[in-house]
Amino acid sequence: MVSLYVPDANSDRAVAEARLQPAPILISAAVILESTNAFELRVFRGQGTLLNSAKAMQDLEADAERGVFRVLPVPSSAWDVARKLSRKHTAKNGTRSLDILQVAAALVLKADAFLTFDRVQANLARAERLATPVSDHA
Repeated sequence: MVSLYVPDANSDRAVAEARLQPAPILISAAVILESTNAFELRVFRGQGTLLNSAKAMQDLEADAERGVFRVLPVPSSAWDVARKLSRKHTAKNGTRSLDILQVAAALVLKADAFLTFDRVQANLARAERLATPVSDHA
């Protein structure tokens, strides 16, 4: 998601993949949280300004309002699935909790694919039999 709104090494691929997806692209509220945090982390790391962060968030929200994305709440059952995934994968792969929650939400929401450039998150998604069309290019 972040690569769609902040230029980086994955931006061209993210835009190309987003264009291939049927609208609206379904995302969970956890994706909005992680995107918001990533925009703000860029400021903390000196990779952007508060103005850049605000603009990226404004653009993401505008796309959601226009129907490019449809933000779904994280289903309550995703928390239990996330705990199971953590027990199953984290000791071996070092998966972060928010990445686990996003994969769990995708599983509960019966997603067709899981788009990520994060290798650890992509490995988790693939281990749980979610298609990860962009992760091989990460």
